[in-house]
Amino acid sequence: MISTTLIYILAGVGALYLLIFFGLMRIKFFNKARQKYLAYFRKPIDEVARGSVTGTIKAFLIWRALKIIIYIILVVILIGGFFAWQYFGGTKGKFQTGIIEGSLSYPSDFIPSDMKICAEDTATQEEYCTDTRIRDSKYTYGNGYKIEVPAGSYYVFATTIQYISGYKAYYSSFVTCGLRVDCPSHKPIAVTVNIGEIITGIDPQDWYVPPKEIVKDETTDWKMYKNEEYGFEIALPDSWKGYSIIMESWTGYTLDDEHKQFQGPEIHIRNPKWTKSQPWQDIPVMVFAKEEWGLIKADKLGVSAAPIGPRKLGENQKYGFALPPRWIGFTDALGQDEAEKIVKTFEVITFK
Repeated sequence: MISTTLIYILAGVGALYLLIFFGLMRIKFFNKARQKYLAYFRKPIDEVARGSVTGTIKAFLIWRALKIIIYIILVVILIGGFFAWQYFGGTKGKFQTGIIEGSLSYPSDFIPSDMKICAEDTATQEEYCTDTRIRDSKYTYGNGYKIEVPAGSYYVFATTIQYISGYKAYYSSFVTCGLRVDCPSHKPIAVTVNIGEIITGIDPQDWYVPPKEIVKDETTDWKMYKNEEYGFEIALPDSWKGYSIIMESWTGYTLDDEHKQFQGPEIHIRNPKWTKSQPWQDIPVMVFAKEEWGLIKADKLGVSAAPIGPRKLGENQKYGFALPPRWIGFTDALGQDEAEKIVKTFEVITFK
């Protein structure tokens, strides 16, 4: 597609060329043109001077025809220039587009920072997207979006790499039904946008299409991380290829007057995309010896300042496993929802 700037440059160069051309014609070639064409006009003009009726009519018609041709050319240039300006410049952005606006949501206590909202043209499948989140109390959960699109019909959806791969949360019948479990349809709703119109209340919030089969298919080919020392395994998606293992430790105290201290290993499985400037959510597995695990199950061992205990994953003959309290949802780390899916694949390994 030719950019507006390029159109303006070409138009300017063309106008400059015409000015120079006609200027040179006037200076250099005027005399020759004058001699050539006035010779043709001279006869009827002389006839006018002699009082010839035929010559008068010819002269009148010739000059009138020249004027009409000149006027037609000028009108065509003006009309063509107006429509070119209207399409490529001044009025396109203001009057040939409309705006779709709505609220954002996500099935968690946070909205992923990488969430993208797109309007897909129902005719051409061309997508117009934005990842700019607008914080304003007028939106349902304080977060919204705006997309400027050409007039047309669109399906609007939100997506994030932290959810099921390729999942699109549409503005659908399920949304307009109230997101209730008894709502029968998840069919996307086409949004019609007219020129200069702002369509509000288009909330792409249908994250609730039954995902069981999708999740099953997605995790089937995941690669298994096995820890044979402590006896557990966990499946990781292909995007975690090249993961690293970070060995840390947990510290806890008994919830009694003795405040007896315990320590143990905490194994962090780290996403390969993790950086200090942009951390991704780790999978932190706390490992407890049998005595410690007994205290955890009895809620007699605190392992953080949070007034809740760790999230239990399972146990084998030697060890118990858990996730730290508030391990997810309390930071801006990416991939939190994906990490939540990963921990659901956790399995213990029985020692022989």
